[in-house]
Amino acid sequence: MKADEIRELYSFNEWANKKFMEAIQKLDEEKYTSEIKSSFSSIRETIAHIVSAEWIWLQRFMGINPSARPDWYNNPPIKVLVEKLNEIESDRRNFLSGLNDEDFKKMLDYKLLNGKPQQNTLQETLRHVVNHSTYHRGQLATLFRQINETPPSTDLILYYRINRDK
Repeated sequence: MKADEIRELYSFNEWANKKFMEAIQKLDEEKYTSEIKSSFSSIRETIAHIVSAEWIWLQRFMGINPSARPDWYNNPPIKVLVEKLNEIESDRRNFLSGLNDEDFKKMLDYKLLNGKPQQNTLQETLRHVVNHSTYHRGQLATLFRQINETPPSTDLILYYRINRDK
């Protein structure tokens, strides 16, 4: 695993999260909070899950094991989630910038929110976070369609096309 590959995946993840944050900010409060059947009960709950999971994993990467979701998780206004995601992404970029290829092979000991100990390599957990957010952005796309809104396209290949010459 090359450090540049992980940084590229996280650049994609930031781009895709930003596209959804921009789209969600255009929704009225009713569409943002309306109950829709899915893994989470609304667009607000789904995006809060993405942001809080990225926060939890960043804490774990830095050796902290949260035992609960952050206090801003419940019923957050989109403005709060945008601010928190910006902080998380900045802190994570700083964390990733200090890693070399060997660091990705190291084992990460961490605890789930219920306290159960786990262990994976850093590269496994870093990949998981991007995959997890991608999965839930797919759910957001479906939720958007259910409220008659057009979701942003966040395919990885689109990211590559847009950023090819940068």
